[in-house]
Amino acid sequence: MPYTDVQFIGYHHQLGYDVKNGGGPHRIWGGAYHLLPGGGPVFTLWQGKGTQSYKGHPNDRTDLTHRCSFVKSAIMRASNSPHLDDRDSTLKVFLMPEFFFRGAKGGYQFDLISQVLSDFRRWTFNARNDRFRGWVFVLGTIIGYLDEYDAVVTNRKTGVEVFNIALIQQGGYLNSDGKHDRLVYKEQVSGIDYINDSWMQVDGPGNVLGRGDNRGRILLGNKNRYRPTIPTRGSHDPMSQVATRSVNRSEWSTNPLQGGCNFRLGARGEAINEVSFGVEVCLDHLSARMKNTDEAETIGELEPMIQLIPSAGMDIKDNAVAVTDTGYVFNVDGLRTPGSTPPAIELKRWDAGTSTTAALEGLGSFAVHSVPNPVVGGVPLNPLTYFASAGNLKIYRARPMPPQVTVESPLAALFGP
Repeated sequence: MPYTDVQFIGYHHQLGYDVKNGGGPHRIWGGAYHLLPGGGPVFTLWQGKGTQSYKGHPNDRTDLTHRCSFVKSAIMRASNSPHLDDRDSTLKVFLMPEFFFRGAKGGYQFDLISQVLSDFRRWTFNARNDRFRGWVFVLGTIIGYLDEYDAVVTNRKTGVEVFNIALIQQGGYLNSDGKHDRLVYKEQVSGIDYINDSWMQVDGPGNVLGRGDNRGRILLGNKNRYRPTIPTRGSHDPMSQVATRSVNRSEWSTNPLQGGCNFRLGARGEAINEVSFGVEVCLDHLSARMKNTDEAETIGELEPMIQLIPSAGMDIKDNAVAVTDTGYVFNVDGLRTPGSTPPAIELKRWDAGTSTTAALEGLGSFAVHSVPNPVVGGVPLNPLTYFASAGNLKIYRARPMPPQVTVESPLAALFGP
């Protein structure tokens, strides 16, 4: 049975950091800014390792397990909601914010990343393999890293290559079969993605003239050990070590390992295979990653019908929308709050005629639920150990599935198919 409708479900915690060496707003390792050489009349002050540390459990495996428990609690709350459209013809799309999985060190050793999707595949299958078959989960993003070593000094670690990966899984499948799961790698690294050095300029009397962060020294680590991060090899980020590699990489993803942002799930004949998705992680949306995809890659495929944006500091930009007419753009942002403008969870519909989006936030358009804290070993987990707020769900009413539009060769318009 094809999907005739789609229902969007956003799961949100506000993200945050713990205070390190608490005190005044600029308290750091030594309790104050460091004065850099140069003299007046303008002085540059450097804030060293910053005032913050990452939230989470000190053991990475425990941290991942506990964060997964929060997600499962949210999914069960949504699946039992009276506002859920449980018809088989309605596709449920569940979206979470960027950086949901990052741990107390700011990221996990790369080999732990597979643990999350493996756990969710097993859980959704065991829950009853058809209960979540009509759901697509975008489980926020997870931060993984690989150690970088000095080319001359043996075993000397110089930094970490970071991977910010959106985790996508259709429910109800026990194993990774290359058809019902995807990984989308974030291309761009923002100056607010990690704890970083910061600077402030003042004049002689102490008036602040400017402030900012030093993007070239983004840091990853725990309270006592920080190392520079290096963007994923092959990304378009200007700091990538192999920036040209992605020129030859298709953004149309046909298996979980390609990392491209456009895809269809399932196999031919499955209802899910008739829905075309695009995923942009935060800054990739601002850079219009989907919209800038080489059209030659997608000839014969469906234009994106649903554009999903897990983020931490991004809202929907009309000039970066890349869905077909009446398609949907859905954003869950971990830095905004439910009361922000725009809200932390926002859904819009694209109007190709006016090249604008319309918010779908009117009265009666959605329901909001709090998420129960999961219980582990008989003790409820405290969400503030991992996030800056408790969890909440926003369940939108089901809406018509956008039409299927096939991408045609530009020559077809001139000479016919």
